[in-house]
Amino acid sequence: MAIAATVSPRDVHATFTYVDLSNPSWGDPISFPSDEEKRKNIKDLPGNQKPVVTREFVVKDVTAELDKFTLHTHGFQYVKHESKLSRADFADDDKVKAVLYPEVVDLVKKITGASYIYCYDHQTRGPVKANADKNIPTENPVHFVHCDQSYDGAKIIALSRIPNKDFAEKVVQGHFAIMNVRVPFNNQMPDLWHRSIVILTMLWKVWRPVKTIYKDPFACADATSVVDETDLAPMPIQADERIEEAWAVGPNDKHRWYFKYAQQPDEVLIFKNFDSHGPVRRIVHSAFIDPAHAQGYDRESIEMRCIVSFDRVPPEGNA
Repeated sequence: MAIAATVSPRDVHATFTYVDLSNPSWGDPISFPSDEEKRKNIKDLPGNQKPVVTREFVVKDVTAELDKFTLHTHGFQYVKHESKLSRADFADDDKVKAVLYPEVVDLVKKITGASYIYCYDHQTRGPVKANADKNIPTENPVHFVHCDQSYDGAKIIALSRIPNKDFAEKVVQGHFAIMNVRVPFNNQMPDLWHRSIVILTMLWKVWRPVKTIYKDPFACADATSVVDETDLAPMPIQADERIEEAWAVGPNDKHRWYFKYAQQPDEVLIFKNFDSHGPVRRIVHSAFIDPAHAQGYDRESIEMRCIVSFDRVPPEGNA
């Protein structure tokens, strides 16, 4: 499923924001409520004002060498995929679950050979819906280097989300992952916006635009350039009554950042949030500002989150 290079490579000088792990206050639990009203003021909730530091990097454009980057070697790769959903459909939660969820399951299974995939959630970013609010952080691209689940946090997600709890216990004892799949909307869109879909599975992700992406592009750090012992620290997340856990990511000038310039609607990015058995176990990632397109049309996306197992098959009709 190689993608032909249709745009000349274009590297970008960009600023990335990290957690300042030298400041003791960074470890206060993040507040992440499920209530949408509470999320409107999420920046002001306890633990959400983290001490940060910034670093400058050249973000390398992978356009000319897409086949070089794979889930196995770098933790991310680009594949071809088109969704049957229309632009209007992406604002309809029921249609997303009925159409996009099965599409994501089929795509991830084809790419990874997984035996079980469970999409448990999705979230829109940008003006996907008519009532979208640019002032709400969770509805916009995230300009902050992060990894959604720590190694322990991935187990918490799997155990709490998979409906069949006996099967969930078996999943976390075997080879499982969380992956993000970012998939774009179709091309029947007004010129005002550009769009993408994110899917968090395996604990992995898949990302694709609806229109060509220029503003707030999405970057992945080569997994081999990130050092667990020095660059990552467990960050607790207070999710209502449950404590979950992500990675806080500290700065390292040796991080190698990559993106695809002018990413097209049929160019899907898949990357790992977590893989229990490696060799690449997680990807840190972030949106970033391309100065040449900072005033362009806004990016639109929908994030779908899934859990993937490679060696467990659920009881028929009961997962």
